[in-house]
Amino acid sequence: MTPRTFFTSRARRRVLAVLAALVVAAAGTACDGDPKPWSAFGPIGELDSPTPVRYYEPVFSDVDVTSNITWSTAPDLDDDPMAMKLDVYEPRGDTVTHRPAVVVAHSGGFFIGSKTNSVSVDLARHFAKAGYVVISIDYRRLANVDCGSLQGLISDASGCKVAAMAATSDGQAAVRWLRANADTYGVDAERIAMIGDSAGAIMAILAGMLADVPGNPEDPASIEAMAGAPLNTSNLDQSSEVQAWSSISGGLPPTETPGLAEKLAESETLPSPGYLFSGTKDNQTPFAWSEATRDELVKLGRFVFWGPLEGAGHVPYSAYGTLFKTQSTRLFYLAMGSDAATS
Repeated sequence: MTPRTFFTSRARRRVLAVLAALVVAAAGTACDGDPKPWSAFGPIGELDSPTPVRYYEPVFSDVDVTSNITWSTAPDLDDDPMAMKLDVYEPRGDTVTHRPAVVVAHSGGFFIGSKTNSVSVDLARHFAKAGYVVISIDYRRLANVDCGSLQGLISDASGCKVAAMAATSDGQAAVRWLRANADTYGVDAERIAMIGDSAGAIMAILAGMLADVPGNPEDPASIEAMAGAPLNTSNLDQSSEVQAWSSISGGLPPTETPGLAEKLAESETLPSPGYLFSGTKDNQTPFAWSEATRDELVKLGRFVFWGPLEGAGHVPYSAYGTLFKTQSTRLFYLAMGSDAATS
């Protein structure tokens, strides 16, 4: 397969300008500076800067939070409307008004959890301190069981696949909400990323892969036309595309990954750059799921950063939280932040 363009032209120019200085690559590069399509990247190195750099690391000491904004209504499995809320995190005292944004999606096996989960709050505060506008979202939890309790043995009776796709549709709708409200919250609508842990990580992966599928379920990128899930159709005049994503203990099940690269290659919008963190002893979202997802992305020639955690289990945040935040922030800076610190 001939590698296709990695980013938009704007983002690609930005990335190639700093890639050599920032990326400690796990494999070789092509003659034009792009990674070979069979390569996955390792950790992203530090910037050579005497002072803290906005969007790359925390530069604010505190954040302001606006809580419980009703941002969308979407149908449940009985077609009854469900209202969802989000919290907005912004850097306190910030004077910049054209800022990249991050969507944070919580864990809970598509069955439990909320926007105030401890990991979600910590991630949201971290990115806001780095200068981003952040929304931590509630989404529909439509599974019949905690999907994380099934140790990867997903069945139709669990409702996990439909729930995952409905939640992904909500995640993409949250991206569209940010674009629709960009002026209100000082957001640059061309620069939005997504991060999540566990169920939220799966949402981030799929949001990075599927682009505008909720508005066009017949798109070739659709995984079985979103598995028949009830879709979130709010703000369909906006794009669902994210410019980067990060997955903490996420991955796609083996029933979905075979041939996925070929299917996605037919889509007009190819997957955005992402980071996959996975514990080798994860018994909820198996390590093999993350490996298979990585392999499909590199078949497409996409930028994918790989963070295997030897001996770690599911969402080992107490041990690796700093790593997750640092590396994800560096990726988002690479993909969308480095030319906008003064915008």
